[in-house]
Amino acid sequence: YLRLHRALWLVDEPYEVDDTSRYSKYFDTVFIQDPSTLARHEHAHYLPVCYDPSRHFDAGRERIYKAGFVGANNKTRLKHLTAAARKGYLSYLVGGPWVGPSVLKHLSLGVYLHPSEVAEMYQQTQVVINIWREQHHFNARKTPGYSLNPRIYEALACGALVVTEDRAELDSVFPGLPTFSNPKELVAQLEWLL
Repeated sequence: YLRLHRALWLVDEPYEVDDTSRYSKYFDTVFIQDPSTLARHEHAHYLPVCYDPSRHFDAGRERIYKAGFVGANNKTRLKHLTAAARKGYLSYLVGGPWVGPSVLKHLSLGVYLHPSEVAEMYQQTQVVINIWREQHHFNARKTPGYSLNPRIYEALACGALVVTEDRAELDSVFPGLPTFSNPKELVAQLEWLL
């Protein structure tokens, strides 16, 4: 009888921690992309997200898009992206669904693109916008996020600039990355970067 070593990599912490901590105990090793929830899992280790170098690389393509965003819709994203779109800086949106101002609906390329298509968009984009998730589906303690997400790594690997809401891990991984905390700052950063 050969017992297999079971491992799990959780990539939606802390947003889903109440749910993931219920089943992570059944694995021998647990990897977590955000160390803020390490104490909630047995045998847990921090393993940050990154990118796939066979898909995410600077292909030397013309940067035909000023700025873009890929992700689900939420109130914070809606507010920030509307401001960028109204100033003419936002070229596309993927995800959503984008309800609200028609300026966003017209920029939507759909709810889903294959990851290779997203990489191709990033390779043609000057600035990728990163706005954190707002909703914590299973995080009753409201543990704040610490780590960066794949969007940042993937966009940078594709040669795009990234402007992001601030997060603690930025200081140790990408200390010079431009940040914003409100729509006015996002627009100012886009104006400066573009």
